[in-house]
Amino acid sequence: MMKNICFFDIDGTLIDSYEGIKYSLTLALQKEGLEVPEDSVLRTFVGPPIERSIARHWDIEADRVKGIAADFQQIYRAKGYEMGQLYPQIPDVLSALQSKWELYVVTNKNPLYAQKTLAHFGISDYFKEILCTDRVHGIDKQDLIRDALQKYPLVENAVMIGDTMEDYHAAKENNCAFIGALYGFGLRQSDASHFKAVTTPIEYLAMLMSAE
Repeated sequence: MMKNICFFDIDGTLIDSYEGIKYSLTLALQKEGLEVPEDSVLRTFVGPPIERSIARHWDIEADRVKGIAADFQQIYRAKGYEMGQLYPQIPDVLSALQSKWELYVVTNKNPLYAQKTLAHFGISDYFKEILCTDRVHGIDKQDLIRDALQKYPLVENAVMIGDTMEDYHAAKENNCAFIGALYGFGLRQSDASHFKAVTTPIEYLAMLMSAE
């Protein structure tokens, strides 16, 4: 039986996690005596691996980067993740999509805390599987999408919904359609010349439910 598969990013796509990330990173940076950037800079930290963002913004030793990232993760996993909020109508959108699409998560989060985050916001049961990158073993989002599509060969339609160019390239490399969530953190209107883009979750619901 042919099936439709939809992959979702978490931060900036399903959940507005900014306040929790800001809180956790602020405490981690203050512990190291580093100045906390303004909001426009901090928002760029949402989505990519936190070590990569820290190393990009501060010219500091690798061990110090790892220490800040570890402190951030500890704070975020204890409290920060609870400070997020679902984007408008996400449960209704996911519920409607289930009638036509199998839903998966593709995320840079640790598997335990990806599940914990989705469960906290009451949406984990909508997803057939939560697929998580593994930087230690070099498994990125592109690999996750490829492996999922190989696992389920009878796929009629496949689409990735995300808010970063990383998400876009992961989809593109697998000949998977992409819908950009402009309401998230990592995409601008100027990026949308490469793909379909939406400003609310309701917009991609309409797109996907009308797909043949």
